[in-house]
Amino acid sequence: MRRRIIVGIIAMLTTINGALAHCPLCTIGAGVVAVAAAKIGISIPVIALFIGAFAGAMGAWIARILPWKFPHKETILVLLSYITTAIPIQPLIGYQYTSIPVYILGEYGTILNKTYLVNLYITMSIIGTIIMLIMPHISKKFTTLTKREKPLPYQGIILTFGILTLLSIIIEVLQ
Repeated sequence: MRRRIIVGIIAMLTTINGALAHCPLCTIGAGVVAVAAAKIGISIPVIALFIGAFAGAMGAWIARILPWKFPHKETILVLLSYITTAIPIQPLIGYQYTSIPVYILGEYGTILNKTYLVNLYITMSIIGTIIMLIMPHISKKFTTLTKREKPLPYQGIILTFGILTLLSIIIEVLQ
């Protein structure tokens, strides 16, 4: 079984022509960090953040390597990747339903004068997906602001994991 998996991975990696953005290193890195976080006892919101980033990176990467063109291809594939990655992993990491109360102020008796419970895992994984999707734009802006013709080596990876790590530290401290 292990040999089949290794042969399959090698076959897959040797037949890919290349990706234009969202390199496999970003994608694999986000997944490895999420699994490592679960193994060492990091909190569920941080794990969800990285799982969401992993799902977003996978969807964007697949969208760029598929030759077919159709409207909103990247959005559809990122959403499909999120639904097939982040949602099924939720029960596998030992997630107990946790919610955060969201208080919205409004006049008494209106829809805004209530407390809403938001699923913490889903919220954090969506934030991770959004971060992964906006980081290429931030990386391009960083290159422009530093007046360089091309990005620094591994700039996208460093910026992405830097932002995700900073947000993870903030989440851990707040809990």
